[in-house]
Amino acid sequence: MTCRIIELEKKLAYLTNNRKEKVAEHVEYIRVWRQMKQLNDKLMATQEKNTALTTEINDLKTTLQLMTKYIYYLLFL
Repeated sequence: MTCRIIELEKKLAYLTNNRKEKVAEHVEYIRVWRQMKQLNDKLMATQEKNTALTTEINDLKTTLQLMTKYIYYLLFL
């Protein structure tokens, strides 16, 4: 009977440790997932800003080209 109790206590200790490890793994997974989500949100915001800036740059280039042609036209009229 004593051997059976010791055996069950060992089994219980193993199961408890195993569950603690699984909980720790799940907590780490959730932490990493949240961090990835935050980084993804930052990336999306940065990409949107980059797109807006690229559009603005292209508009400015077009304006510069038009103004350059206009000034050239005025100077050599």
